Amino acid sequence: MIKFFKAIFRLLLLVGAAYAGFKISRKIASGQLTMKFNSDGPFGTLDVENIGQLDEKVVLNQRQRQIYKYLADNQEADMTSLARKVKGVTSRTLRRDLGKLVEIGLVSKEGKTKSAKYRLTDK
Repeated sequence: MIKFFKAIFRLLLLVGAAYAGFKISRKIASGQLTMKFNSDGPFGTLDVENIGQLDEKVVLNQRQRQIYKYLADNQEADMTSLARKVKGVTSRTLRRDLGKLVEIGLVSKEGKTKSAKYRLTDK
C-alpha cells in the first residue's frame, strides 16, 4: 500500500514539474520572460532594451514592443486598430500593456474609454 502511494506521489511531482516547465516555456515564447546569462551571477540578468531618448532603461515584453512599433509607424491608434494588429490577447491585456507604456512615458493617451487615442510622446 505504501509503494502505491509513493508511486502516485512521484507521478504527481512529475506532472507538476512538466506543467511548470510548460508555463515557463509559454512565457518565454510570448516574450514576457527573457533571460540573458552573463557574468552578473549564476542566474543571469533580465534582457533590458533602451528605447528612444530615455534616461533609464525599461523592460518591455513582446506585445509592448509591437504596440510601440505600430504607433511609431502610424503616429496614432485606438483600441480597435491595436486589437487587429496584436492578435491573440484580450482587450484587458492590451489595455494593461498600453497602461504600462503610458506610465513609463513612451505613449500618451488622449480621451477616455472607447474614444481614447494613443500616440508616442515627444521625447
